[in-house]
Amino acid sequence: MTSRWAGLAVCLLVAGAGLSLYTSGCDPCASCSSGGKPTASPTPAPSSATGQGLIAIDTVNNVGYVPIYTLVPGGSRINPDGSTPAVSVPGSSQLAVVDLTIGAANPIIKLLELSNVVVPTGGAFNQKNGRVYAEGTLADGTVSIFEINTTTQTVINTIPCPGITNSNRFGGVVADPVRNLLVVAGTATIGLMDTSVEPPVFNAASVVSVAGTDSLSLNPTTGILFISTDGTNQIANIATLPLVVQSFVGTEATTDGVGFDSATDILLQTDEVGADHGTAFNFGTLDTTVTPATALSIGFDGLGFLPPTGEGPGGQTVVNESTHQGVISDEFGQNLKMIHLPVAKVAGALDNNGQPGSGTQPDAASVFTICAGLIPMGDVSGTPTQLGIVGDPNTLSVDVKNNLAYMLADTDPFFHSWANDHDPQPPLFLIRVDLSAPVLGGSPTGTLHWNPTSSAIPMP
Repeated sequence: MTSRWAGLAVCLLVAGAGLSLYTSGCDPCASCSSGGKPTASPTPAPSSATGQGLIAIDTVNNVGYVPIYTLVPGGSRINPDGSTPAVSVPGSSQLAVVDLTIGAANPIIKLLELSNVVVPTGGAFNQKNGRVYAEGTLADGTVSIFEINTTTQTVINTIPCPGITNSNRFGGVVADPVRNLLVVAGTATIGLMDTSVEPPVFNAASVVSVAGTDSLSLNPTTGILFISTDGTNQIANIATLPLVVQSFVGTEATTDGVGFDSATDILLQTDEVGADHGTAFNFGTLDTTVTPATALSIGFDGLGFLPPTGEGPGGQTVVNESTHQGVISDEFGQNLKMIHLPVAKVAGALDNNGQPGSGTQPDAASVFTICAGLIPMGDVSGTPTQLGIVGDPNTLSVDVKNNLAYMLADTDPFFHSWANDHDPQPPLFLIRVDLSAPVLGGSPTGTLHWNPTSSAIPMP
């Protein structure tokens, strides 16, 4: 691992009045230090992230459910554990069940079939009931949810979602552990599934239209769902039916990935299309009496990036609520960065105090880029090979308990689509990046670097 904060250490002091501020010359601050465990997190640490992603992480058993490019052919297939499943439907997609233990010699536990699915579009772990839910689009454009028992690691229910359709690489699922619901998204529709019952029940009457579903994130505390699509923002409160979709102010940029920190009610959004930039919204100041709805926000710049950049250097976002730090990764490029967020709710405006190179000290309202780096190379037939992070749908996720980022990457990053369409299929890797030792100001283009411990795990 790299040195911690590399001579630019800052710390978070809690004053007698409860005001958080940073000063230099002491141990790393709670939000940014090794381990990333804030000393005064306002809520218990969550077990799963609140944003949309393709990879579902069972944080109880430390197992990932990872869509892979290899389709199930007709006839039998020998699984990695040596078993032979029944005859499968030609063209079905698969999930690799992956042991996420660092250093695991044989991380692929087994393969699961998503019957008749041509494109996997989402995965989520519900910490309330311990289930994993995978979303898949069928050949006719309809969408189904596949419920997975994480004890037996088998698909136990397939639930069609009438009214939800998908014609591209949007869509996804987001779990609400507070209400035991699942948000199911198609290309331009969302609806709710009741996961408190077995089998889960999809509420077809809840389906509403939205502008698009490039990225979704939910604050389960408030019930606010944020919907982001290439510069168009919308919100909906899933705690109230019928669902009402309201426009939300944009940033005048082409934006994509979003992630809520539900403990602080702050949402992180990234630009894409060449902009090393993002925005944080303080939803504690949300005003829904105006159209579009508004919330106080602050923009922040990155610290540099290297090609290939794909659609980025941004595009995908996730927030670890345990550390109050965000991760932004490229879509189809190699770049990623870590973002500092406030560790407690902020009453008013946010600021960029503490941004490396600004000469300012962080405070309780600070939002800034901590560091930027690159994903590792992949071993292709013994040769280190450049990889690009897969997007559309987003593949970035986070293990909130172990402070690890996960994403999919392949050797054909500019294809700009889920690679089941590739012919031939490129090698696919599950990328793991340790977020516990950021280097303040580290950049791939500067003299100070952030080189996190990382690995590229080959997928079947």
